[in-house]
Amino acid sequence: MLTRAAASLALALAFGALAPAAASADGGKCAPRLGRPPCTILRPVPAPGHRWVPYDAPECVLLVGGFGARHQDTAALFERALADLDPAAGRPFRRVVFGLERAELYPYDTYGPISESAASLRELMRDLADECFAIDLVAHSMGGLVADRALALYPSDADGVLAYLPLAAPHNGAFVARAAVFGLALDDTYAGLVSDLAGRLGTHDPGVAAARDLAVARAPQRAIRVPATVRQRMVTDLFVLRQDSVDARYEVREYLPRTLSEGHEGVVDDPVVRAVVAGTLRDHAVPDDPRSLVERKAASFASRLVDDTWSGLVGAAGLTAGVAAVNVGISSALIGAGAELAAGDAVGAAGRLSGGMYSIGARITGQVPEAAELGIPAIKLAIPLKLSLLMTAAAALLE
Repeated sequence: MLTRAAASLALALAFGALAPAAASADGGKCAPRLGRPPCTILRPVPAPGHRWVPYDAPECVLLVGGFGARHQDTAALFERALADLDPAAGRPFRRVVFGLERAELYPYDTYGPISESAASLRELMRDLADECFAIDLVAHSMGGLVADRALALYPSDADGVLAYLPLAAPHNGAFVARAAVFGLALDDTYAGLVSDLAGRLGTHDPGVAAARDLAVARAPQRAIRVPATVRQRMVTDLFVLRQDSVDARYEVREYLPRTLSEGHEGVVDDPVVRAVVAGTLRDHAVPDDPRSLVERKAASFASRLVDDTWSGLVGAAGLTAGVAAVNVGISSALIGAGAELAAGDAVGAAGRLSGGMYSIGARITGQVPEAAELGIPAIKLAIPLKLSLLMTAAAALLE
């Protein structure tokens, strides 16, 4: 027993002598002699979230594109957003485009259900956590909503996400999408006609799963816990409005455009936006807003004014499309009943007509909340201009 105790003591002393060398991450204490690892071995170091990665592991910038975007175009878009990022600052940055890298394992269908895309993104983040010192998420448009859901699905500090920078992202869903899909829910024939027209024109089909998800999405109840995050958008963005992005739990910065091209996609060309992106990724802390109080209030006023005006116009357009859908539904019912009547089946004609009208009525009843959501901004357009401007200015000043 004494011999076993002596052996245990010797092993403990030996491991104690080796511990400092094993803990060293800079290679300063390694030596090619017995009992020390060779200098060529990459020993692990603790990364954020108590993970262990090789000491020279890069910092991964995970890029998430928006609705209907091709992944090659997403890569080019984010190259513009990261143009001011210094590649020599700190650790090397490795760009990873969601849907382009390891797409066979972690697919991203920019027209598919947002929940499926979020789950796929989450798994990619977990995979990257084993080879990246830290993960920084940069997302554009719908990609921000996908990233929101991914971060809220399985919150864990072990993933090492240090920064999250959504650009022009509809975190609360998109009002424009709600207007676009409103009529589709009222009649299937109308929905088919719209889908066919979109295909012929080469535009996005509002009937795809992603568009429908954008129409009903709301902000996650669970707050996203990331050390450095800020939401940025241009006040001239007509696809993602102020109401789609603002959340009291997060900092939101809205900017006046410097050129006419700075809008939804052009947010990546704004120099202040790019400076915030580069500074946050470099320092893992959001830089202070360089704008004066007057500039920030002017941007807030302009954003509210655009939101009120554009949402009113879009809401009216959505309701108009709903009326068209109802008319198509009624016409389909009448044509069907007429065909039955021409065949000599009066009972069938009555059944076809009554069934069609009942279906239309049920769908209209089910869409009352959506109709109200579109109608209220449209009604606000009737408010006298001077009073509307005064209300908007007061809201911006009190913000």
